[in-house]
Amino acid sequence: MRATTYLLAVSLIAGSCLGQDLVPFAIPLELDLASPLWSSTGVPIDVNGPRLVVQDGHFWRAGRRVRLWGVNLSFAANFPTHKDAERIAIRMAAAGINAVRFHHMDTST
Repeated sequence: MRATTYLLAVSLIAGSCLGQDLVPFAIPLELDLASPLWSSTGVPIDVNGPRLVVQDGHFWRAGRRVRLWGVNLSFAANFPTHKDAERIAIRMAAAGINAVRFHHMDTST
């Protein structure tokens, strides 16, 4: 609790020092596509299309620079029900997430 409060305070101070307006990032159960948080314009990558490559320290695909925005799923979060998996995938895509790390899959109970 103490670390979370400290991190939030540092984030608020840093944002206000830079003159930025901060937007709370709470992932709701249902999407509100009018929210500024859901602005994904990405297109799913065709696995049979051009490969992701590294040039000059950046990721590129088909001549365009690619930015990765990812999350980490751990333990039981790697194994949602089919219904939940579809909802999670839609929310992640809407948030622009295009990379997922599946961590501790073999130790989930």
